[in-house]
Amino acid sequence: AGAPTLYILEDYHCPYCAKFHEAHADLILELVKQGKLRVVFLDFVVHPEVAPMHAFTWCVYNRTGNAYLYFNVTRSLYELFSKGVSTSLNDTIKVASSFTSPEVINASKACMSLRERLLQELSSGLKSLGFTGTPTFVFWDPATGRGLVVEGCLDWDVCIKEEDFVKVLDWLSQRG
Repeated sequence: AGAPTLYILEDYHCPYCAKFHEAHADLILELVKQGKLRVVFLDFVVHPEVAPMHAFTWCVYNRTGNAYLYFNVTRSLYELFSKGVSTSLNDTIKVASSFTSPEVINASKACMSLRERLLQELSSGLKSLGFTGTPTFVFWDPATGRGLVVEGCLDWDVCIKEEDFVKVLDWLSQRG
């Protein structure tokens, strides 16, 4: 039936998103590699200045189909943001250039304007569904029909503790 899915609504200038990646990127990668979790990143533009960044990274992913490339670019952007860099499209292109070819970079730049419009529609749609902040975590296990939505963070130090993350995955797998 497959692994549970974690949908992460994120914004590249969300400090809590950056903290989450800092705390759990390795855990997420390990769970994905083990086949215990699927992860879907959803661009939820809360800070308008990040729309071009999200559009570009989506275009890179769409061009390559490489989820690890997308994850590593995203992780690197959050690392820069955590260090106080107000990241921009130029930073995004520079980071992506260290992971992929100039051809992919140029093709991704070319697709950005269409994707930016779609991002605004996606973000508006998510807002109309009641989502208001980032990060938002939507855990879903289609095999058991169980899900959980965690919107935002209550604690600056850690958005969700590793043991709680694992407990949620265990709970999702339970039938009944």
